[in-house]
Amino acid sequence: MGYFLLSYRTENNEVRAGFMIGDQVFDLERSAPRLGGIKGVDASSLISVMRQWQDAEPIIESAADAPGAGGMDSDNVKLAAPLQYPGVMYMAGSNYSDHVAEMAARGGTPPPVAKDPFFFLKTVAGTVIGPEEEIHLPSYSEKVDWAAEIALVIGKSAKNLNPDNAMDCVAGYTIVNDLSARDQSRRDDITFVYDWIGQKCFDTAAPTGPWIVPAGQIKDANNLSIKLWVNDTLHQDSNTANLIFGYVDLLCYLTKRVTLQPGDVVATGTPSGVGHGKGEYLADGDRVTIEIENVGRLSNPVVQD
Repeated sequence: MGYFLLSYRTENNEVRAGFMIGDQVFDLERSAPRLGGIKGVDASSLISVMRQWQDAEPIIESAADAPGAGGMDSDNVKLAAPLQYPGVMYMAGSNYSDHVAEMAARGGTPPPVAKDPFFFLKTVAGTVIGPEEEIHLPSYSEKVDWAAEIALVIGKSAKNLNPDNAMDCVAGYTIVNDLSARDQSRRDDITFVYDWIGQKCFDTAAPTGPWIVPAGQIKDANNLSIKLWVNDTLHQDSNTANLIFGYVDLLCYLTKRVTLQPGDVVATGTPSGVGHGKGEYLADGDRVTIEIENVGRLSNPVVQD
């Protein structure tokens, strides 16, 4: 049976792993007790389970086929980010041609043609938040921008992948909102120019979720609509078919340089419609909502620090 992997908060604000079938949420540790037999797995923690995904997946699938009693109504469950502390967040940049063009237009110069994918890193602790958690606009920026992205969740160690085996390491898909403080992207007082920490790594800069859809449940991840609204205004409306470098390209490029580990997240870039291209940015009281076909809907309110 189809299911979504998630993390949820108990009444005591404890974060626990779970899975959802239809409108019912089940605690993973209680519904799949055999996970406790996998060495090193804490079945109450989704990141712990993901780090042993190859052994855990068939047990979870079996539990999802016969979840039994104990389900909770999803309307009464408060979700957290599915992975509270993913291993590494690899963020692809400039990976939709229309987004490259809109960003270059602000600089007045044509964009170069990328020969290979481009990546930056996003920090994890404090940065990753879940559905309905507040985005806090940092006091040092007046130009915080949005960016809807489909992300790959890694389920096994991967090095030197090739096109034939690249997707074997993908456990599932989720949504990431790659928030950016655009007025902090460049520094004139240093040789290296770009300030990736100031721009990309402020607290709450990576809303993620609402869950992880196992890879086998999405028939064609290369053809999914991706949309983003700020309040009631649709700003981004595209499709994953428009990626410059597809999932296989991204994974092959990355694993020639680093070893991907279970629990890592690879965000694949954003299409046109970001605020910076129009000179529009998030403000106190806004709400950002991302919807990716067959993956889910991630929504977060915005507050000003």
